[in-house]
Amino acid sequence: MLVFWKENLVLLAVPKTGTTAIEKSLSPFADISILNPPGLKHTPVAKFNRFVQPYLESVGSNAMETAGVIRNPLDWLGSWYRYRARPFLDGKPNSTKDVSFDDFVLEVLKEDSAPFARIGSQRRFCRIVTAMSL
Repeated sequence: MLVFWKENLVLLAVPKTGTTAIEKSLSPFADISILNPPGLKHTPVAKFNRFVQPYLESVGSNAMETAGVIRNPLDWLGSWYRYRARPFLDGKPNSTKDVSFDDFVLEVLKEDSAPFARIGSQRRFCRIVTAMSL
């Protein structure tokens, strides 16, 4: 997550969308760069609006404009598939080492998917939750 104070802009880091490359390029210009831990770096818009935005306002910002990167769904799935195929994950429940890409996609689409296919949703990550629906 990158915060640009004067520009009144926050760039959210949607997982597996290329935001790490964007962060490397733009971090020197950001006033706040949250790069770790992953759970904080990848704060979804609903949590940002509920927790981070009020804090920023309490220290003098206006309501920040938020932006996030959405990736082509098939490319996004391919990135997750390759990420979970790394040797580091061999033998772990979230490894895709012995799973075909087609089976991975079919599993992602299930309501109660296997651990290797639990990757979240770009749509849910970026969905704006208003105060009324909290």
